[in-house]
Amino acid sequence: MERFLDLYQDRPPLTTGLAWGMLFLYAAAAFWEWTHARTVWWLALIGEHSLGTLLLFGARSAGRVAQGEMWRLLTSGFVHGGILHVGVNCLALVGLGRIGETVFGSTRFFWIFLLSITGGALLAQMSGSPLSFGASGGLFGIMGALLSFGWTRQHLLPANMVRFFGTQLAAWTLLNLAIGFVLPFISNASHIGGLITGLAAGAVHADRLTGKKSGSDDVMFALLCGGTLLLCFGCLLLS
Repeated sequence: MERFLDLYQDRPPLTTGLAWGMLFLYAAAAFWEWTHARTVWWLALIGEHSLGTLLLFGARSAGRVAQGEMWRLLTSGFVHGGILHVGVNCLALVGLGRIGETVFGSTRFFWIFLLSITGGALLAQMSGSPLSFGASGGLFGIMGALLSFGWTRQHLLPANMVRFFGTQLAAWTLLNLAIGFVLPFISNASHIGGLITGLAAGAVHADRLTGKKSGSDDVMFALLCGGTLLLCFGCLLLS
């Protein structure tokens, strides 16, 4: 527990950089909306962006991915449609990311986040969702990775951390999934895809708290990345 608190006190550089990056991209999209979509500046800043602007900045369109624009499976995780959308996701990223970066370290956390965004967008594509954007798939991936950390290391963690990374985090994850099912404009397929990817990534990754690392850690993570890429290409071929 002491090591977790010591590491948690440090400023998480990657989490901070990702949050500022998403805010910068949103500001750039708002500027484009203002100058090219003939929207008043304050509405471009706080209102919902047009479909053209979202697609220009990398949102996932089922049709465009089917035509070969596979990069949208990743870039869609950094595109947000309104000030509330980007604000909520950045706040969630700062909270969850600080914990995830503390547990896994910056490099592993980075790959977990990117892979979870891709996994979430992939499941949304395969489920037939026509459009998706936002970092929520990556956020659910962080929750999944932390759940795997708690479940697979519970014999190495103190009781209060087992509860936090177990029942408490699981309840919070289920609550957010339930919200996704209630609100029709939320792509719950992205949430579920990100969560599944994060669960797998957290299970094979080493961590900075317990020192647990199997000899096949790097191999398993490479297989996970390769499997995601194969699913991407399979999705393209079946579209």
